[in-house]
Amino acid sequence: MKRVLVSLFALASFALSSASTAQDTPISIALSITSPMLRVGETGEVIAVVNSDASASGPLLITPTSDGPAIDVVRGRLLRADAEDPRSSPLRFRVPFIALTPGDALVRVRVDGWSCRIPDEGGEERCHAVRAEGAIPLTVRR
Repeated sequence: MKRVLVSLFALASFALSSASTAQDTPISIALSITSPMLRVGETGEVIAVVNSDASASGPLLITPTSDGPAIDVVRGRLLRADAEDPRSSPLRFRVPFIALTPGDALVRVRVDGWSCRIPDEGGEERCHAVRAEGAIPLTVRR
């Protein structure tokens, strides 16, 4: 029952965060996983695909975390330069992790950046912080 509730919560939060970020900010994130079910000791990757419009073409900080002790995210921070091809659009990041103990885990990925727009009639460039978040569940077996 607990596993079902965790999975439902993860899917609901992923759907809500993806929907809100796609409409409200100039960046969005979509997550997939190489294998949603692993054994203890195995490694895997979450693939984070980040879309951004021209106003958010500056620096990005990608911060993956995990809820629960089942996995450990190997790399805690990534930058635009860490993308498979930093000049492509969308950007594709590989977030490696290792399965530590049996159980369920939720991998969260947050993207922070800046959106800058130049006002009409030669005004100054105005920038504001933007954020997109996503989550994906996985299970570790013995």
